[in-house]
Amino acid sequence: MASVKIAVIGGGSAYTAGLIDSFVQVAGDLAGSEIVLMDIDPGHLSIIERLGRRMIEAAGADLILRTTLNRREAIQDADFVLIQFRIGGLPARRLDEHLPLKYGIIGQETVGPGGMFMALRTIPVVLEIAQEMKRLAPRGLLINYTNPTGIVTEALHRYSDVRMLGLCDEIYGIRRIMGQVLGVEAARIVIYAYGLNHASWGRHLWVDGKEAMAELQSRIPFVSREDFPDSKSWSVIRLFKLYGFIANRYLRYYYFHDEMLEEARQAPLSRAEEILASLPEIFASYEEQSRQPLPHLVKRRGTGAHGDLAVRVINAIANDQPEVYLVNVVNRGAVSNLPPDSIVEVPARVGREGVFPLVMGPLPGEVAGLVQSLKSYELQVVEAAITGSRSQALKAMLSNPLVQSVGRAEKLLDEMLAAHKEYLPQFRAAGG
Repeated sequence: MASVKIAVIGGGSAYTAGLIDSFVQVAGDLAGSEIVLMDIDPGHLSIIERLGRRMIEAAGADLILRTTLNRREAIQDADFVLIQFRIGGLPARRLDEHLPLKYGIIGQETVGPGGMFMALRTIPVVLEIAQEMKRLAPRGLLINYTNPTGIVTEALHRYSDVRMLGLCDEIYGIRRIMGQVLGVEAARIVIYAYGLNHASWGRHLWVDGKEAMAELQSRIPFVSREDFPDSKSWSVIRLFKLYGFIANRYLRYYYFHDEMLEEARQAPLSRAEEILASLPEIFASYEEQSRQPLPHLVKRRGTGAHGDLAVRVINAIANDQPEVYLVNVVNRGAVSNLPPDSIVEVPARVGREGVFPLVMGPLPGEVAGLVQSLKSYELQVVEAAITGSRSQALKAMLSNPLVQSVGRAEKLLDEMLAAHKEYLPQFRAAGG
């Protein structure tokens, strides 16, 4: 059993209740550990604190929960610093989703110009946290759960020397889809996917440790739209039928561009607006459950996978119980047709001694081109975030496959720079 300090930057997030629940499940392995939640929203942070303490008390878990509005206090002497925040909050995400649509371009949290601007807002703050860790927690590991995960982790790799890795729980959603096709519980499935965050492909699947890709391939031809009425899941089935590989759900924005664009135009609310509408009820439920003898997450943000993945990784490292997880790390040849000194998303063996990517070989030629193009785009976004150069930002935007017009890109870029100027000081300093 290891006793560690875990700082959660963005601890007032609605996701944090699930994270605490995951810590409670493994409290025996992390007995005596301290979890420090930091946020800039004292109201939400207070609700999460009350609920979290009640959950810990009801479970009889040997965990210490503290909160603070001071980021440096949270980071001081931390063994792990988990970041999960959104610069500009959901109103900024709403702009990321709406503004591109004016120009016939998909607006989304991590994909296209929306994802680019989330990265531009986020990278400077994440690098500040990395600098603070070098002074206050030099032996700590930074776990990035902040979107767009791949680009943010790339910036950390290139412009800091902090120990870090990036996480995304998207694979759990894909496991549920494959489980439905195979008629088994998702928890019994392991998928080895590789590529980039939100642009990965799975070629290996096991059920209860036995290879099951051949069975999946035999069943997929008989799967119909009636089995998967939502476009997110159905896109995975459609791409499997075409390529014979398991596609990340976010790849639908590239392969089914026109359908996704029309879906966004027809939606009565953007995803950000849906979440904004749901949060008061979620936090009210958290408040109510904090007063119960045995609290339950009757309502929650996200699924249990979000917290489970982070806590399992922390436990694997803290207690030297190596396991293979899908993570974002430096490539170093794991994916042979992506740059070796860039961040990729691959299965890796994670333990106290470090994070060791499994060698996956090349991405298949028929899907490699898009992923390689997206890696070039990610690198250019990082440079734009660092330099604050409008010219570099324009080139980055134009390198994204969803943006195909200089004229539209220039107009959209200037509108988004103006809309987000409060959170883009680097562009003001560089003269925009």
